[in-house]
Amino acid sequence: MNTADRSIALMDTALRRRFQFIEMSPDPLTLRGISVKGVNLEHLLDIMNRRIAALYDRDHMIGHAYFTSLSSDDDISALEQVFLKSIIPLLQEYFFDDFGKINAIFGNDKNYPILIHDEPAFGLFDSSVEPRDLETSYRINHDILTQPDTYKTIYGNQYAKT
Repeated sequence: MNTADRSIALMDTALRRRFQFIEMSPDPLTLRGISVKGVNLEHLLDIMNRRIAALYDRDHMIGHAYFTSLSSDDDISALEQVFLKSIIPLLQEYFFDDFGKINAIFGNDKNYPILIHDEPAFGLFDSSVEPRDLETSYRINHDILTQPDTYKTIYGNQYAKT
């Protein structure tokens, strides 16, 4: 533990002695009725958070506030920006760039891959580097993020009756 961590720990202890804390979990119901180009935001947030809780823990679920700026009048580009600037970077941090788990949060739909596996860079090195030593890399599929069906497949069959 470094000096900064210790000072934060002391502040945390002081706050806990003086205040009550109320857990405020993400509430997909605050997004009820909001649909961006047919993408139901309530269902989208709910299924992603259920997957995060299963793969990581419930303390790392995505807050509803990321989506509250959106309205049913918005174009899909508004939702795309939320994913590009908030959701994807947050999941990259949570899962330490384990794109397999991040793709699992997005549902792993082969027709709408949000993250694409790049082929290893075999040709960059001489024979002293083994292919198994190369890092797996992924990139964001920007084209797919402009399609409403990409987001619908995240919650897909989970909400087929609604």
